[in-house]
Amino acid sequence: MRNFPATLAIILLTGSVLLGVRRTTDQTEFFESKVRPLLARNCYQCHSEQAKIVYSNLRVDGRGALLDGGTRGPAIVPGDPNSSQLIQAVRYENLEMPPTGRLSENQIEALVEWVEMGAPWPDLEVAGGVRTSDGQSNMAANQSHWAWKPVEKASPPPVGDTMKRFPGDFSQSLRPRKPAASTAIEI
Repeated sequence: MRNFPATLAIILLTGSVLLGVRRTTDQTEFFESKVRPLLARNCYQCHSEQAKIVYSNLRVDGRGALLDGGTRGPAIVPGDPNSSQLIQAVRYENLEMPPTGRLSENQIEALVEWVEMGAPWPDLEVAGGVRTSDGQSNMAANQSHWAWKPVEKASPPPVGDTMKRFPGDFSQSLRPRKPAASTAIEI
């Protein structure tokens, strides 16, 4: 039991490597510079938490949402871009996404490369992060949240003169009615 944290860390690390979830700095940089802005600019309007109506019940603003997919099933198959519906849609194979116009070949290749590398999504590593609509981290919002502020000693608010609302002295009016019998309680 003493080695439980170390054992758990090894299991999680091994599991993430086997599942292809382990991310490198290069993958994070690639995602943040090419993939996230592309998704935010072309897909979030209809397929994110901020959309008024989420079309096909598909969200593309998180790795889990892409893996869960929408009404047609999972949007991505990490490591297999040809089986990923997202890639098929941007290639205009089974759907035509985005509907406003086809992405450039460089943009499609960026998405293909991202899915080939296992579709890393750095948000999995950040706990409590707040993201703006363009997908960028909003550190000011993170730091202003009450949970990140230091604990301060609080003083109760002043009570004031509450006795003016109630006539009489409570200490004089609160008296037992009569002693209770040993077998019953009077209400």
